[in-house]
Amino acid sequence: MVVRGAERPHLRRCVELATAALEAGAEPFGSVLVGADGTVASSEQLGTWPAELGVPAPPVRPPAVRDVAPDVAVEGPVPELTGEIRALHRRFHTGRG
Repeated sequence: MVVRGAERPHLRRCVELATAALEAGAEPFGSVLVGADGTVASSEQLGTWPAELGVPAPPVRPPAVRDVAPDVAVEGPVPELTGEIRALHRRFHTGRG
């Protein structure tokens, strides 16, 4: 996946939102929807990490972005942010938030 320079601030904002959520006691999730013109509006994520951490599956599976918005281009994950995001989930699921 190629991350264009204009996308980096939006991706960084997602990590900031996930960190803030974790620090507030919620699940570490941050999402920003960005239009083709760069307009920010507000995410398919977390496929295997909870299971890897021994977290039971939720009673209701959240829909994937591609199911909700099939005509929207979805790219990711971004390798340079994956470790940081995974660490947030590890903190949340091990009670070290």
